[in-house]
Amino acid sequence: MRCGTSPVRTRRSGDHVGPAAILAHLGRLMELSGGTFVLETDSATESGDLVAATVRFRAQRVGAEDLDQHGVDVFRIADGRIAEVWLISEDQDAEDRFWGSV
Repeated sequence: MRCGTSPVRTRRSGDHVGPAAILAHLGRLMELSGGTFVLETDSATESGDLVAATVRFRAQRVGAEDLDQHGVDVFRIADGRIAEVWLISEDQDAEDRFWGSV
């Protein structure tokens, strides 16, 4: 499984390949947000091997404006498993500011 986040602009950007890497990525988000990172799925739909889910994600971090955004996560399914994920934020610049630059 490959999870692609925003272009390499923040310390959380880039590709995360495999379950261990994705869990480590999510753990890092929890660490950076002091355990406040929350991801909720609003709805999902599928078309062939693609699934799109509308999401809302929130987090707080000392020294940053609170993060509260909607987005779309797109999953490509192969052999009954998630093969790739693309994460699309409503305001990428605000998200980059929240997580901090490299």
